[in-house]
Amino acid sequence: MTVRTPLDLVAILERELEASVQVHVGRSRSAPVRGRRENDGWVLHLHHAFLEADVDVLVALAAWLRAGRRARRAARLLDGFLETDIAAAPAPVPRGASGIGEIHDLDELAVPIYDEFLASMEPSERPVLTWGRRGPSRSRHTLRLGSYDPARGLVRMHRVLDQPAVPAWFVTAVLVHELLHAALPPKRDSGGRWIAHHGAFRRREAEWPESARSRVWEKQNIRGLIHSARTLEPLKVAGESRKSARQAKVRTRSRNALDWLQRGLFGDPA
Repeated sequence: MTVRTPLDLVAILERELEASVQVHVGRSRSAPVRGRRENDGWVLHLHHAFLEADVDVLVALAAWLRAGRRARRAARLLDGFLETDIAAAPAPVPRGASGIGEIHDLDELAVPIYDEFLASMEPSERPVLTWGRRGPSRSRHTLRLGSYDPARGLVRMHRVLDQPAVPAWFVTAVLVHELLHAALPPKRDSGGRWIAHHGAFRRREAEWPESARSRVWEKQNIRGLIHSARTLEPLKVAGESRKSARQAKVRTRSRNALDWLQRGLFGDPA
């Protein structure tokens, strides 16, 4: 296997593109190839794996930069490289990754999942469980409660779930959803698109005992979770204020009835 330097990539790509080239090497999986024309040359941001790519992959990269998808053979070769070499390249687990939160311990919550629900998943296949970063969310309308990174073998849960108002059974249901992504990978549909929540995934998730209950709880509290994530204020569970108001009314009626009884027995106080 040939391991090149960024300057080696520059030399090969300048020859193929017949233009000046600047290369920046990184490890972005979401955008392994980015390029723009600048002053009759190219500025490229490439994944680190291109340093070990065969020459024909680099030639295909140049053809794709020039012609895009019109260079069909080059596009197929480049797609194959991205799907195999880059997708299979190991990615580091974040430093300090830990499932131990202030309220909920993800590893403890996962025990019954692995023991009963996903018993066929070997220990070596089990993702690392961790909480997301601390700090306020910027999203006003949506909230991603969990995510699964297959490249890192990592499940990351949103910190907003690690608070007393969020029941452990709900956190566990979110955890089940993310672990199912590891157990049941995406499938291609008839149109060639990748489907993460395919039929087998949905059916298996519905078998989790708290699945339906968790959807109801999320629907009732998602706005509160979004607000809590943005402001870092404790979650106020939907329905609690109404319940407290009803309890207060009951206590008031009880006190009024007691006052009436005491006046009847002892008369009004002087």
